[in-house]
Amino acid sequence: MTLYCVALISTTVYEYRLARSSRRSSLRSWAAIIFAINAGTVGLVFGFTPFTTQVGLQYWFLAGALAGAARGDSRGQK
Repeated sequence: MTLYCVALISTTVYEYRLARSSRRSSLRSWAAIIFAINAGTVGLVFGFTPFTTQVGLQYWFLAGALAGAARGDSRGQK
């Protein structure tokens, strides 16, 4: 459970940093949108366990898609 909390926190921090400091404005915009959606999902933890439903699947899908886009963006800038 502790490792899962650490994973959620590190994903949230990563999305926030991308939303604030990405060089491409389109990536910044998408990072802000995904950060807001995923922050809402993390907030649902106080009412029920969203990570055992499709909402949790959406969280990890969006986080992975954003990380892939950011990685592809950094490779394209070299």
